[in-house]
Amino acid sequence: MSGNGENGNLPKKKKGENGCGGVVDFFVLPEGCIANALSLMSPRDVCRLSLVASIFRSAAESDAVWERFLPSDYEVIVARSVDRSALTFESKKELYLHLCDHPVIIEGGTKKLSTLRVAIKGFHAWATRAAGALRSKKLRGRERKRAIERLCSEWVGDGLKKSKLIYERSNGIKPLEVAVAVTGRQSFSLQKWSGKRCYMLAPRHLSIVWGNTPRYWRWTSLPESRFSEVAELIVVCWLEIRGKINTSMLYPNTTYAAYLVFKLTAGAHGFEYQPVEVSVGINGGGGETRTVYLDPDGGRRQIYEIIPRRIGLFNHQLASLLRQLGTVPRENRGQYSKLRGDGWMEIELGQYVNNGGQDGELEMSLMEVKGGNAKGGLIIQGLEIRPKDG
Repeated sequence: MSGNGENGNLPKKKKGENGCGGVVDFFVLPEGCIANALSLMSPRDVCRLSLVASIFRSAAESDAVWERFLPSDYEVIVARSVDRSALTFESKKELYLHLCDHPVIIEGGTKKLSTLRVAIKGFHAWATRAAGALRSKKLRGRERKRAIERLCSEWVGDGLKKSKLIYERSNGIKPLEVAVAVTGRQSFSLQKWSGKRCYMLAPRHLSIVWGNTPRYWRWTSLPESRFSEVAELIVVCWLEIRGKINTSMLYPNTTYAAYLVFKLTAGAHGFEYQPVEVSVGINGGGGETRTVYLDPDGGRRQIYEIIPRRIGLFNHQLASLLRQLGTVPRENRGQYSKLRGDGWMEIELGQYVNNGGQDGELEMSLMEVKGGNAKGGLIIQGLEIRPKDG
């Protein structure tokens, strides 16, 4: 049978053609070309393609691909990291995945401040020598401060040359403790499936009303915190926490959400029935304010379980029924805090669309000043800013 059927005398396809205008077979392309194409995709898509064929798998391991997914200033970030040695990897993919799973402390901070505390006997011997040196030189003002920092650095050693005196008395020099420049101000990480930047501001980098008053707030350390210090609320009636970050640090054309990352102690009180106000917006431009509950069970109890007394048998029966139902539906899950994978709680404060054209400070706030009730037992790890989309 002749003609143009399946077994007809059609011209045979040349190698490298697919019948659609002579397009070259993708599998004959050099690996470098494939890697360049993959670098224009998202990390999620690259990982998916690596499962399709061996040629994609090989190209997907290329440094050229994963360097495109790293921030353009990743070398600066590594240089500012507290533990640079932990960021040394054989491939860019390993570095990328590490930054996704292990937030790094930047801004010259330190996670283990306690390791810098010194034996009191050795410290006093050094302090005596340092005070004598300062008196002999009769330094004043800035010169005195620089001399103190230099002496402090010499005493601590080469590994801590950026050390700083925590406090000084006018009759000599008597620091309580020595620390690297400043406690870690923020952590940096990457969103795994997009490569977009995520930050968490340390408690010391936040504005906490009464935060430096020991009667109301206590600064302590927790092994599960990524920062050297957490802020623990003892008791206040006026709760106000604010944080700021420059929008130039955020990924452009991305919707970001801000979260308070916290824990409640066993003795936490004042949050059971009292909502707090949260907002996110450009500093000076205002932002949408909404109410949320830090204690999710307390918030639901207020809505579903608080039945006034002496208002009839029916309402008491209704309250009993609601208790028996167990799980209470949430119309707006963003209104309540939720448990994170790292064991901390988080509550969304709001969202911000970073179009990339507005350079300014993004301000995040959490307040409870209207209820007038005493509140305590809140432990703050920080304010996290991460992409809402992925």
